[in-house]
Amino acid sequence: DQGVISGALRGIDDSFHVSTTTTEIITSFVTLGALVGALVAGVMADRIGRRPTLLFAGGLFAVGALVEGIAPGTSVLVIGRLVVGFAVGVASVAAPLYAAEMAPSRLRGRYVSTYQLGITFGIFVAYLVDELMASSDWRWMLGVSAVVGIALIVAVLPLPDTPRWYLKAGRRDDARAALDKVDEGDDVDAAPAELEASLAQDANEA
Repeated sequence: DQGVISGALRGIDDSFHVSTTTTEIITSFVTLGALVGALVAGVMADRIGRRPTLLFAGGLFAVGALVEGIAPGTSVLVIGRLVVGFAVGVASVAAPLYAAEMAPSRLRGRYVSTYQLGITFGIFVAYLVDELMASSDWRWMLGVSAVVGIALIVAVLPLPDTPRWYLKAGRRDDARAALDKVDEGDDVDAAPAELEASLAQDANEA
């Protein structure tokens, strides 16, 4: 969504004959939506959990992309861009947070950095899509990212939430079960106590 718009703008202009200002709004409103999404994502992830927040982001990706793809005019297109941008902001907070809290400690850095690599690779793929598709196919360029949003939902659905969030919610048994999946064979009985001590330390520092 962030990268493909550069190739879609010509087709959008052919369809709607947009002004320079409208073109700037269509291009930049993903970033504006991401700003708002990032601001609320931390609170959302703490209140409802990391996993539901990721599912919410995936749903927003799919809905926003479909709105972009079927937009009858620039106003609806801008709304779709805002929804997608909001999803970008939510995911940019929730995804690395989930990776950091869920990955085994020995692999944590690799998981978080892979997320950043995924963003860069996704933008690269978007530019390839721009090259392969004619600008007249701008609806497909923008709408096809709904598939990726649905893929995110499918991937996250079978996963548990993070042990750290379960403990914050007072769900110690769920935290232990999640830890058992992540660090199978480690001392999963001692780990919740260590996490609780860490949470208490965070609360004292706050």
